[in-house]
Amino acid sequence: MFSEERTLFISRKAGVSDLSSLIGCVKECGFDETSYLTANADLQTAGLDPASALFHFLAYGVDEHRDVPGGTLADGLAGLTALPMADQVYAIRLFRNLFFGQLENPCTAERLWHAVDGGLIESIRAMGGVPYFIIGDSHTTSYRRQSSNGTEWLAPLPLLCHGGSAIRLAGDDARSMHGREILRWARTTESLPFKFDVPVFLKFGGIDAEFLWVRRRIRKGAYRFSLDEFDAFARESISRYGLFLDALGNIVDPKLLRVCSVFPSALVEARWAERFLAAHRGTP
Repeated sequence: MFSEERTLFISRKAGVSDLSSLIGCVKECGFDETSYLTANADLQTAGLDPASALFHFLAYGVDEHRDVPGGTLADGLAGLTALPMADQVYAIRLFRNLFFGQLENPCTAERLWHAVDGGLIESIRAMGGVPYFIIGDSHTTSYRRQSSNGTEWLAPLPLLCHGGSAIRLAGDDARSMHGREILRWARTTESLPFKFDVPVFLKFGGIDAEFLWVRRRIRKGAYRFSLDEFDAFARESISRYGLFLDALGNIVDPKLLRVCSVFPSALVEARWAERFLAAHRGTP
């Protein structure tokens, strides 16, 4: 696939004796030359073609924080972990690039919700990663960190609950299945070959404070702010949230649960009404 010179360059950089095995693992992870070039316009400007894309990624891209479109998490990652590479720093960087590329694949979300993948957890840890689940509304995107400390790095595993509210997690509200889905997901930890010990961050409450409270007031025809009524609503949300956390804590070790605080409102006053109506358009 590569010239003799390029083959020697990557083999030395990665510390592998069989470059074809490395290329095979990267391909199994879903690396696609055309998608790589599309995601990195500067490479197209520089004149790279698909035939040069894989070499660029293996030789330089792993060190440049590139966008690396990939397959569904965790396709091929176990094989990559098992591949002997003398340069472990390179191996970890390569794994991280492919991991985060797969994390952006739209199909990954469904697979993460399906069950806890014990093999993925083990692969992440073998490559210096620190896995953690983050479950909640759209604010969870702020917890998808790519931070690292030496050879250790954070490996977020997000479970997004679109429009998820704290007050409805413990209810049987047909419009909100999030609570039941989280508990179903949690039960899959019982079939793991090891004791589940991955931190689980929960990020709920923002929808309650920014949207549900306001909608409830509008439906009641109450258009003046009342601190007492908001306090009562907040206590109701917390109480319902607590019931859900109790149920989750009966499945997952409560010591693993991290309850995150609510962010300040991100809706600026100038566009508040527009954003509020957009969020609730079509809501019964």
